Amino acid sequence: MRFNQNNTPGWSLMTPEERTEHQTKMRAVKTYDECKALQTEQHAAMEIRAKEQGVTLPVPRQNGCDRMKAKGFIK
Repeated sequence: MRFNQNNTPGWSLMTPEERTEHQTKMRAVKTYDECKALQTEQHAAMEIRAKEQGVTLPVPRQNGCDRMKAKGFIK
């Protein structure tokens, strides 16, 4: 799975190090529930950052956890 500016809300608000950390964490999840928990945490953090900077996060076109499950990356 690729996690980038096209499918990760708040990508532009993260530092390169935070992006790498997020990618690593997402690739390490083993279950759908782990993925959703990580995704919820990340989205909440980016919502706060976006409000602080006066921007609106785009709504993701697809759910990364659903895609990962459909492709067999997680159970």
